[in-house]
Amino acid sequence: MATNVFYNGVELHNVVTRKWEQEVVYDESGTDRLYDKFSLEFEGILHSQWASGSSLRQTPAYIEADSGPGGHTDNVKRYKDVRRRLSQPRRSLRVEMNGKDILVAWPTGGLTPLDRRDVDNGPKPKNVAITHVASDKVFRVRFAIEVCLAECPTYAGGPPSWVLNNRWSVSEVMDEKFFITRTIRGKIRFGGPPEVTNTDFRALVVPTLEVGFRRASVEYEMSPTGLEANYQIVDRQVHTSAPFPAVRLSGTYSENTADGVNFISDVRVRLEGSPSSDKQLMLTRCLQITENRLGGELGEELQKTMILESASLIEHLGDSNTVESHFRVRRVIEDGDHQAYLGRLTADRFGQPLDLPELVALEGDYNPLVSESPPLYGYESQTGNTRDAVKWFLYQCFLQSACINNHAIVQGTMVPGEPAPGPDPPETPPIIERSPGDIKSPGHDDNVSEQAKTSLYTTSTMESVYEHDALRIQMPLAVAYPDDSIAAERDTCVITRLGQGIARRIIRIEAERAGSWPQLPKPVDTYQDGTLKGTLLSHKLRAHPATLTADGETSVYRLSAETVYALNRPPRPDETLRVGVLPTHTFSQEANAFNAEEAYSEELGP
Repeated sequence: MATNVFYNGVELHNVVTRKWEQEVVYDESGTDRLYDKFSLEFEGILHSQWASGSSLRQTPAYIEADSGPGGHTDNVKRYKDVRRRLSQPRRSLRVEMNGKDILVAWPTGGLTPLDRRDVDNGPKPKNVAITHVASDKVFRVRFAIEVCLAECPTYAGGPPSWVLNNRWSVSEVMDEKFFITRTIRGKIRFGGPPEVTNTDFRALVVPTLEVGFRRASVEYEMSPTGLEANYQIVDRQVHTSAPFPAVRLSGTYSENTADGVNFISDVRVRLEGSPSSDKQLMLTRCLQITENRLGGELGEELQKTMILESASLIEHLGDSNTVESHFRVRRVIEDGDHQAYLGRLTADRFGQPLDLPELVALEGDYNPLVSESPPLYGYESQTGNTRDAVKWFLYQCFLQSACINNHAIVQGTMVPGEPAPGPDPPETPPIIERSPGDIKSPGHDDNVSEQAKTSLYTTSTMESVYEHDALRIQMPLAVAYPDDSIAAERDTCVITRLGQGIARRIIRIEAERAGSWPQLPKPVDTYQDGTLKGTLLSHKLRAHPATLTADGETSVYRLSAETVYALNRPPRPDETLRVGVLPTHTFSQEANAFNAEEAYSEELGP
């Protein structure tokens, strides 16, 4: 009985079957049959005469490969080609005996019938070995391969699905408040990658949400093989469900009184939504809940029986989609019977189910016992649309080969090299090329210096101190007065002026810059400011050791200086004075000038 094996373009004719084992593989729990694993091993002969093109099909056994035009003329090269082909996984395998197929296995993936498709990312070659060598003319080659097939009988309902098995466990925990948390954990096994076989497995593993429960979390973990997924669904029992489009409700309602006449009604509501929940609709729901607990519409009723003390509407910005409201209302009990009022509150409001009116933008009434069940693949942020299943498949690990340079996580395509199906992405807003700092005020030029644009100044300060010495001295009078009230009001010193007075200008500057040393005003021997003339008296420069920014990459340099100029005369009170220009700006000396007359006021002192 002749046995022929065909794999990846290699034909092994009249081989010796060394091993044929069939193992039934069960799921992790040992309950359900998944597939049969075939471990096969064959032995054949490579001969140099076949490499040269001679037809020796009359011989008992031979191996040949589809090597293209011309074939191989060297048996060693031919063996290398056969070895390479027999070592590659996920190629078609066919075993025939006496011209009839006894086992056929197609590679994992694709849409051919499941009973002929390897269901474990195979077929997988396990061994290619030379067991005997006769010079370089004859090689005896042994080839071992593993195949996993889910061989199923033909059912009247059609071929089986690509899901091989789905087993799960269920646990329920009741906490100290008697609320139940139900957790479903399971593993689903596929016969081929779901993104290739178009298997929407989430519909098979997510149960219907029980009334009075909220879906707390849904987790999916696709294995690196792409053939099985772990999942976990957690549902928690709630007292009051959040009104759509919110998914979570919390808040407080309180009635307070200190005198039995004035009551303070305080209602705080917090609603958390999904990525696509409309915040304006959620704020409307906040107002509905507030009105439900206050016992009337905020607009009309407030004018008659209540005084609004405070009102807040809060929108959370950032990652979460959350809104809040807080209303504080003062009521006056007209009949003065506060006990009856508290009784009415207890009977009519506290503990009563929320009865909210229907929103025009939404269909259906609110049921405080029914929570929203999320879509299988979640929501898109802000658009209101559900996520497409393609966006889940984009991130799944795909089948790879060491001979193909493509091992990156797929970005933007479902299968490498092929565009992802599905609707066009939503229109994105235009990119703003300018930052707020680039926007100029009308009628103003760019006042930032070029050096500040080149290297960032982290600190830049400057002050000009105009110091006026009137050259007056105070001298005591060497005289003794009687100890009486008149003597207590007499002068005890003499003020004498030594000259017309002198003045100095002291300039202090401190600057810190990232990437380069900061620039400082250069001291000059003399400068002219109108009729004021400054002459250099002294200059001090302090250079600080460089430090690093928080990322450890950029050096930060710091300088400080003090320059003292003697002025030819004291400045007049109405004179405009220089104050300098910071290195970060392009202001002129005139634009920065300071007039003391504009700053001094006789009404303020001394």
